[in-house]
Amino acid sequence: MTSARRPVLIRMDALLEVFNHRSAPSKVVTPPRLAGATARLLARGGCDWRALPGEVDALIAEGIRRKRLARHPRYVTLEASVDAVSAAAENDDAGGLR
Repeated sequence: MTSARRPVLIRMDALLEVFNHRSAPSKVVTPPRLAGATARLLARGGCDWRALPGEVDALIAEGIRRKRLARHPRYVTLEASVDAVSAAAENDDAGGLR
């Protein structure tokens, strides 16, 4: 195996660790890696270069929101959750929950 192929295998191993839930995505997809991947995609072409930065920004914002909610979850009261289930059952066309 050549040394040029080895970094690809290391990254693939890290990706498999994420898919198997043994590693957090934030440990593999770091800001420098995300910036490098975005730059390579823009340099290679074949994508909408005007939309790509917006998509990357949206993914970053979603990741930040998910991390914040994981640290500070928002709970609803029991009454609110029962009301939501009752409303869903009433709006169900089949006449009940499945």
